[in-house]
Amino acid sequence: MRIPPARGPLPRWPWLLLTAMAMMVSGLQTAFSNESTGLLGKARTQAKSANNKAGTALASAPGQAGASTWVFIVSVLEWRDSKSYVSFPKENRRDALLVKFFRQKKGVPDDHILWFKDSDAALDKIRGRFSGLIKRAKPGDTLFFYYAGHGSLKAPGIAYLIPYDAKGGDAVPKTAWAMPDVIKAIAAEFKGAVAFVTADCCYSGALCDAARIQGGKVSFACLTSAQSGTPSTGGWTFSDTLLRGLTGSSRVDMNNDKQILFHELALYIEQEMSFEGQLSAYGATGEFDPRTKIADVSYQDSPAPPKVTVRWRDGKTYRAAVLGDCRTSDGKPGKKVDYIGWSDSSNECVAADTVGPYRPEPQKWALNSSVFVQSDEKWYASTVLDYKLGLYQVRYDGWAPYWTEWVAPDRVKDTKP
Repeated sequence: MRIPPARGPLPRWPWLLLTAMAMMVSGLQTAFSNESTGLLGKARTQAKSANNKAGTALASAPGQAGASTWVFIVSVLEWRDSKSYVSFPKENRRDALLVKFFRQKKGVPDDHILWFKDSDAALDKIRGRFSGLIKRAKPGDTLFFYYAGHGSLKAPGIAYLIPYDAKGGDAVPKTAWAMPDVIKAIAAEFKGAVAFVTADCCYSGALCDAARIQGGKVSFACLTSAQSGTPSTGGWTFSDTLLRGLTGSSRVDMNNDKQILFHELALYIEQEMSFEGQLSAYGATGEFDPRTKIADVSYQDSPAPPKVTVRWRDGKTYRAAVLGDCRTSDGKPGKKVDYIGWSDSSNECVAADTVGPYRPEPQKWALNSSVFVQSDEKWYASTVLDYKLGLYQVRYDGWAPYWTEWVAPDRVKDTKP
């Protein structure tokens, strides 16, 4: 409900499409061959407790931290209820890269890794196996949780991870995994120091919200693709940026000090997701320091594709990434572009003079402004609550507060069209 329509003439698969360009995949593969030090480490100079001191093992060289790390990965790209949940392409799935990274480069033992995908990810199975895994942890250990697939938001504002056997509509609360329950399970059953919770799905910020209010002995580090009231974009962008941070990509090193800190990774993800018209979520609780080192820079990544805007034939301007130089059909110099939010089949060569640098639009609507916002191909009276990175946080007038979301400016108007 209230799902923004896809943009463009050939919309991407909703929510989670494999849209990352080949050069990005190549860069990630390079990461696996070159990555040498650092992952999810407690790199603080002084630990405040024996539990946290044990957590510093993750900042050590590959193979030395594996025994104290527990990895739980669920990636669902198809569902039994195919009428309620659209399936996604499975080529180059990023969950496989995560498993490979932890197993081969961080030395995490096989019996410390659980990976469920597609039809193997039924609700009772993943919930039960998750409980069994985290109960085995010892003080000082670290948990890495990752989910990719569909997310759903239901009254009274509870977000859910959608397993393979979930049903749609009113059956979601009884057949899906409530995001707050994931956090509660960790707090109750995990004896370790730090839980890294990540998710690439709609409304995934609810995991971060739940972690912030949980309390207890476990410290949480949370990174998700979307805010708690916001659908996620079509693409593996979040998962790709997460992988770049974990594997030590130079792109994520904001201050060029050869280290990637948690807050640097969070900001990098935020910048990449905002270009696609949404705001990611992140948070750190307890004794987890946002300045914790996640990885050392271990490889010089290829330059990021330039972010641009393209003035199209319909007179509108569209965000895009430049894939390279080309020649237009009439032989003029051009740029091959990948339109953000559009099908890969819409990639095209456009005249160079129609391409300009992307800059977030300056704030047009002040806070508390009355506007109209597009969702479900309709326009709703709304109120502007905040502005960040060219995006507006809006509350839909007359709707429950949990539907509040961040939207791109092209979905906002002064008057109803």
